[in-house]
Amino acid sequence: MKSKIKVIIIVALIFILIKFFSKKNMKYQILKDQVLRSDKMGSGNFGSSRGARKHKGVDLIAIENESVFSPIDGIITHSQPYASDSKYKGVRVTNGEYEWKVFYCLPSLPEGTKVFKGQKIAKAQDIAEKYGNGMLNHVHVEYRINGKVHNPEKYLL
Repeated sequence: MKSKIKVIIIVALIFILIKFFSKKNMKYQILKDQVLRSDKMGSGNFGSSRGARKHKGVDLIAIENESVFSPIDGIITHSQPYASDSKYKGVRVTNGEYEWKVFYCLPSLPEGTKVFKGQKIAKAQDIAEKYGNGMLNHVHVEYRINGKVHNPEKYLL
């Protein structure tokens, strides 16, 4: 009886380890403490008017100057202003298959820099001035696989 229990425990531990290390189930970490504060992927206005434009990502609550980490090994391919607003910045990390974009953060590394998963790549900006006091500071996160937009929520939280 005791040997059967040992075998069941060992099999269960192996299963748990396989699930934990499986790439499919791997969670990516952008911030140390990731807290979602967002409309669902593809939905409306998240507290500010964006007209007919839909939300292509999720927003994670961030404190000003909080470290932003690379979710993958890759290369910083963009560290420019967000959209047409030169005050608010963003960073994009790609590796050929995956592309992660994080907006409302000041890049700490230049374009072309090779980075590793978990490496600091930016720091969160204070966006209260842009949206007013009603909106919490956050970073906007988008995720693409081979150029196709995916909901980053299931990979982050």
